[in-house]
Amino acid sequence: MSMAALKVEVSVGYGNVIGGEMAASMNLNDRSGFAITDTGGGVASLKIFTVYYPDYDDPPMYQTCNASLSYSYPITLYYDSTDSEGNPGRVSLWGDPSSGHLPLGKYTVHWGGDIGVYVGLDGLRDSTQFPILISFTPDVSKYLEATPDIQSNDPTISDLAQNLVSGSDREPEAVVKIMNWVADDVQYNHGPDLPEDALSIIQDPQHRARCLGYARVPIALLRSVGIPAKMVLAETIASDFWVPKASGDSLNCGWSQGYHAWIEVYYGDEGWISYDLQYFYHFVPHYRYKMCEGRDWGPDYAVPTAYVEMYVWPPGGVKLEWVNEWLSTVDWADQDLQYLETLPTPGGIMVCDKVIPLTGIQEEMADDGELPKELSISQNYPNPFNPETVIEYTLPEGPRMVTLVIILGQKVKTLVNEKKQAGVHRVHWDGKDDQVRKMLLLK
Repeated sequence: MSMAALKVEVSVGYGNVIGGEMAASMNLNDRSGFAITDTGGGVASLKIFTVYYPDYDDPPMYQTCNASLSYSYPITLYYDSTDSEGNPGRVSLWGDPSSGHLPLGKYTVHWGGDIGVYVGLDGLRDSTQFPILISFTPDVSKYLEATPDIQSNDPTISDLAQNLVSGSDREPEAVVKIMNWVADDVQYNHGPDLPEDALSIIQDPQHRARCLGYARVPIALLRSVGIPAKMVLAETIASDFWVPKASGDSLNCGWSQGYHAWIEVYYGDEGWISYDLQYFYHFVPHYRYKMCEGRDWGPDYAVPTAYVEMYVWPPGGVKLEWVNEWLSTVDWADQDLQYLETLPTPGGIMVCDKVIPLTGIQEEMADDGELPKELSISQNYPNPFNPETVIEYTLPEGPRMVTLVIILGQKVKTLVNEKKQAGVHRVHWDGKDDQVRKMLLLK
């Protein structure tokens, strides 16, 4: 499919920006494994790898797990290991490959215990230049690789991504443009024969996708322009919560219980930041807990049950059925969410203030009612400042070209150099010059 046939539009809606905290404690009660059914043959042994639910300390998300494993059938042996993506887990073995004979039944690994999740919604402050010029460590750079279902090196995906990020000079700006397109143009669908890989979803006339597609598409676009992004696999809990809206009422949020996918994007200053475009924008709510992560989701990447090995006699005729039971429940939950403001964001997507691109320079339109009658620029505030200051200027008519430059004996920083609409504008500046060096820090 040629790039010319793709519809590339970024519609501008308005979303409620929220802040605050969310926390929950859950009773972990899950089983996964395989059932050996009537086979006509025999199974000598069965080996399953199951990931551990990790402790996770990566703002704005935190996760702690206090749980243990048990088994439906007495285990022959087990040992700790990691999968191909580096996720820690346990290898469990039933039977003996050389002489065993396992009875029919469910061979499952049971997780039991408690798991806690905390989400703190704060501002993203990142000034990484775009295109990104820094060198990534190997554990980060592997998340730039293409996979069979995340075809970041395909020309259709590369052309679309380059079109979307055109004009961006900071990483958060490029990320926002890609996320806006995915949130507005990709359509969630439960129907049959849905495309699952990133390229097929983009080429689909309606861009239909499940949660897996909502992860693969932005990852493919981000990787194609040099921004590392990873797949996160998780379990969701079927409990509702409410997000405050600017209108004064609340949005009720809920989903079914089961496996889910979201993504994390790497920022030069902030590290890994979570996104979940199926429902939210820039944070993952507290009824979802992380299981594992990888370049993709599949047999060669991260999966909650990463592999199964089976020794059979005589060869053939053995049937396995996957067993997965989600029985976890919420013990308690606490939500302290506040409406902050309304910003141009993807239509219908609730966001927290982590989406605000505080990228060294952040500009916002002030809602001050009537249009100003004359051109003016105000004294920056606070002054002195630490770590950032705000410069306010007014335009009586527009659009018109505006250039706003910081001069301290010589040009230090160009804050604005583009056409702006009439109105009151506020520019946030973190005191760094055009080479991203700190120029002014007064206390």
